[in-house]
Amino acid sequence: MSIVERRLNKSLRHNDLQHALGLYLIEQHGEDYVGDEQAAVAGGKIDLVVSDGSTRTYYEVKIAGRSRSCIRQALGKLLEYSYWPGAQTARKLVIVGEMR
Repeated sequence: MSIVERRLNKSLRHNDLQHALGLYLIEQHGEDYVGDEQAAVAGGKIDLVVSDGSTRTYYEVKIAGRSRSCIRQALGKLLEYSYWPGAQTARKLVIVGEMR
């Protein structure tokens, strides 16, 4: 498999996982409380956000071969999304990875 094919495959799997998680969160919290691809103050987009108006939970989806890799790739982004000056602080930061 070429590098381009691997990147496309990873991107498609990320989108599938993000979509499935979004549907699950909507089922749990309601459509009005779940958003995807939310712009972050520091730049970038938060994969999924659950907000009830006073509290927020940020979800970062990662596709990697190992849990450790998912954590390394997502943790910095989640901290930046929540704690960058001017950002809305999240009550919870959640890393979501694919199980193989």
